[in-house]
Amino acid sequence: GLPLRRVASIAVLALAWWPLASASAQPRAVDDTDGVASTDPPPLEEPEVVEARALFDEGAALAAAERWDEAIERFTRSDAVAPRPSTTFNLGACLYALGRHVEAVAAFERYVATADPVLDADGLRDVVPILAHSRRSIAQLTIDLDPPDARVDLDGHAVDGGATRVVRVDPGTHALRVEAEGRIAVLREVPLEPGGRVREVVSLAEIEVAPVLEVRSSVGAAIEIDGVVAGTTELTLSVDAGAHIVRATLAGHVPWSRTMTLEASERFVLD
Repeated sequence: GLPLRRVASIAVLALAWWPLASASAQPRAVDDTDGVASTDPPPLEEPEVVEARALFDEGAALAAAERWDEAIERFTRSDAVAPRPSTTFNLGACLYALGRHVEAVAAFERYVATADPVLDADGLRDVVPILAHSRRSIAQLTIDLDPPDARVDLDGHAVDGGATRVVRVDPGTHALRVEAEGRIAVLREVPLEPGGRVREVVSLAEIEVAPVLEVRSSVGAAIEIDGVVAGTTELTLSVDAGAHIVRATLAGHVPWSRTMTLEASERFVLD
């Protein structure tokens, strides 16, 4: 593949700020005294343009020092104040250097769409191999879900959709979290190679709440659960799902017993 840092460093330094109008487009006026045509002085730059240029220059200096995150912040701010194709290109180059290919592709595609075929001819030529490499590097993660309405987060960002969700991500290890009401949440680390295609099948198991057995005796009988005395008169306890034998004994009376089967999350009352 291409050497990431070298390509991005060269690219950032190659594209400098340029005004939206070329010098040849400056208006011309005729001097009334001698009839000689002259070029008007260029108009003063708007304050936002001055600010954007300063941010651009800071970004270029930071990129030259390979301080990519700081350079991205400057180029992003410059682009927000006064967009320029050169700013977009350099933003993409810094993202490329960090391996943030999804964002880099978006920036480079925006650059291609807004660049001037003449003024940006060199940049349009240079962006072709970098953009192609970023596109090849993007990985794809497909997530098959049960239940289909589960909540999905990838690296802390929501992934919306139905039973099958597809997301394009940068290569590397990603944190996948899937959760749903009444289900046991799943957290996985998913490694993705450059250009890789991975399918994750996530089926969330239901949370099984232990059944509750409640027994009341108005005459104060001794109460046994599966042969073990559990109390007298009244008791409430959690038991395992399945079959249980409840027996009540009281001196001078015939013992009473009942067998029952309890499901998870069920509450059964014997009075």
